[in-house]
Amino acid sequence: MNDRPDQTLETTSPLVSIAVLNYNGVALMQRFLPSVAALDYPNCEFMGVDGGSTDGSLEFLARFPKFRIIRQERKGTADAMNQAVPNSSGKYIIWLANDMEVKPNLVKLLVGVLESDSTIGVCGCSTVRMTEDGRKLGVVDQFGFSVDKFGVPSYRLSGLPTEVLNRMSKPEDAFFCGGDHMMIRRDLLRVTGLYDPDYFSLNEDEDLCWRVWLSGHRVVVHPQAIAYHVLSATMRKYGRRKIRFHSEKNMLSNLIKNYEPSTLFVILPQYFGLLLTEVLFLCFVGRIDLAQAEIGGVLWVLRNLRKIWSRHIAVSNLRRVDDRFIMRLMSSRPYKITIHLRSVMRDRSTL
Repeated sequence: MNDRPDQTLETTSPLVSIAVLNYNGVALMQRFLPSVAALDYPNCEFMGVDGGSTDGSLEFLARFPKFRIIRQERKGTADAMNQAVPNSSGKYIIWLANDMEVKPNLVKLLVGVLESDSTIGVCGCSTVRMTEDGRKLGVVDQFGFSVDKFGVPSYRLSGLPTEVLNRMSKPEDAFFCGGDHMMIRRDLLRVTGLYDPDYFSLNEDEDLCWRVWLSGHRVVVHPQAIAYHVLSATMRKYGRRKIRFHSEKNMLSNLIKNYEPSTLFVILPQYFGLLLTEVLFLCFVGRIDLAQAEIGGVLWVLRNLRKIWSRHIAVSNLRRVDDRFIMRLMSSRPYKITIHLRSVMRDRSTL
């Protein structure tokens, strides 16, 4: 990228809507919300989307007059992010988790990329690992995500020293960005639709970015737009069984909604063959609870297949590229077995 985007921002500075997502995270917000409030960008509107907190979060948010509080029932991450959209007015909207500390120039960098290229629909942050007390670990959390043909995601550059980001000068394409640290063109959401409200958590960002690619737009990650992230501060509350249920349910839903029928005819038999292998292995190593969770996710999809297929039809209507293009964006390396079984063995070793 050249210097033109920043020069343009000096005169235009389009409005950006910033939505911080929270549920019972007052301790995290006390440490990290001030960095969001201090962002170095002249034209922002701020929202705090709260899912019914009972820990004093609302009282803490009220100390920041620039934040408009949006209250909702706790229906999950996707619904919380959706609630921000009709309450926003910006040309761009960015969602941020409550466990993130951001660099002051983050919004300026993301807007600069989106303003410089109309084919880019989403620009995400690079995240760097941080402890709950705010200590920076100097290790990349993620630089966007890659996925395999079964929709299984893998962190990019995860675990590498942050010097690797310093050596990168331009945004790079990624299949998707984490939904709680990405900026999107708000008018593009009229084309792609919002997050799927049936996704309580996990893979909702993959689904939305998949639709962004299908609409003919790109998804990129900026190496210098840094958000420090407390690793698994939210997900550790869910437990492995709940994570497995939502992960399997949402990944299978993503395949059915976003692939063309001819691709599904090839992919789904392979998917279920791998799933059977995985379930049998889980039973063999004594993790019957996780096997039941994965089967439960598949059963949820089967019970809701008519609704999922109606969303498939909606996606087909926005499609501007075919699955041959999409598959070129995916990893040829299958993640489903290796990533999931590695986590099972790690869990088993702690029993």
